[in-house]
This record gives sequence, structure tokens and C-alpha cells, in this order.
Amino acid sequence: PWWRSATARGKQESSVYHNASHVADVSQTLSTFFLSSPISTLLHLSPEDLIATFTASLAHDIGHPGRNNAFQINALTEIAIIYNDVSVLENFHCSLLFKILQDDSCNIFSNYTNLDFRKMRKRVINMILATDMFNHGKVFGTVRSKMKQNNYEIVIDDKTTPFDEQQEYLDCLLHIADISHNAKSFALTSKWVSLLNE
Repeated sequence: PWWRSATARGKQESSVYHNASHVADVSQTLSTFFLSSPISTLLHLSPEDLIATFTASLAHDIGHPGRNNAFQINALTEIAIIYNDVSVLENFHCSLLFKILQDDSCNIFSNYTNLDFRKMRKRVINMILATDMFNHGKVFGTVRSKMKQNNYEIVIDDKTTPFDEQQEYLDCLLHIADISHNAKSFALTSKWVSLLNE
């Protein structure tokens, strides 16, 4: 059937856009956000939060097959079936990352307590899932409404458990970095757009 051949093609092709260059660009952009602003202090982020944030940026497209979620769903690919058509690629990226981290030689979280690991794992998963363009309106809408409500300032109550509030901002920051090439020079943007179209 047509969907079996589409699945096979999807496995054999690699992405000309979602590759190590894109990951480096996204991670560098995210680094710029943190180095050029007090965002880390304003969000009361711990070193573990920052490790989780940059792990998410480095792994957000790991193993990308070169076709988007719509293709995966319409072609009934193996990963679309596994993830029931919901954030197919993003769930796949999370799963692949944590499978790799099960190898002791790759497990950068091995020296953390189970509680810290669970918290970092939750951060990473939430951030990667937030890169699904289907969630674009929700991710931006949540932060936009918080910013408007707080007179365009980041307000985190550090006397309570701020995990979820921090998470909303971190989700948005990674999503912005993921689609940030349009905010860069025209020459750079046009190269990224060409690769994306290809």
C-alpha cells in the first residue's frame, strides 16, 4: 500500500533543514537570550534548569526524518501510529533522547538524584513538545497574556513552587529560538528558508 512505501521513504531520508546546523543555530540563539538578558535570574533558574533547557535545545529535533508531522500522520508512518497523531515528531525526539541517555556512556544525568532527574526530564519533555507548530498559539498566547497582566515584566513568585510558571517561559524561549531565523539577517534567513522549502 502507498503508506508502507511512504513510511520506508521517511526512514531513509534525512533532513536538509532539521540537522546539526539547525540544532547549533537554535542552541546559539537560546544562549544569546540568556547571555544578553537577566532572564535566568528573573525566572529563578537553577543550574539543573539550565542544563535541562540546553539539553532540550540540543535534542529538540534529534533523529528528524525530514518530513513534518502532517506528512507522518497522512502517510500513517510508524511514528505517527506509535504517537497516535499527537505531536508525532516531538514525542519521537523526546523518546529517542531518553533511549540514548539509558546508555551509561551517554547519560549526562547519571550523577543527579532521582528527584532532580525527574524534574529535568519533565522540563526537557515539555520544552521539546512546545516546539510543535501546532502548539504555537498556545505557547505564545500563555506568555503574552502573562506579560500583559504583569505590565510586560517577568514575575515569578519564588516563595511558591515556580516550576510551571518557569516552564511556560522556557517553552516559549525554545520555541522562539526554533523559529528565529526570520529575525536574523536577510542573507541568513533566505538560506534557512531555502533549506526548509527543500
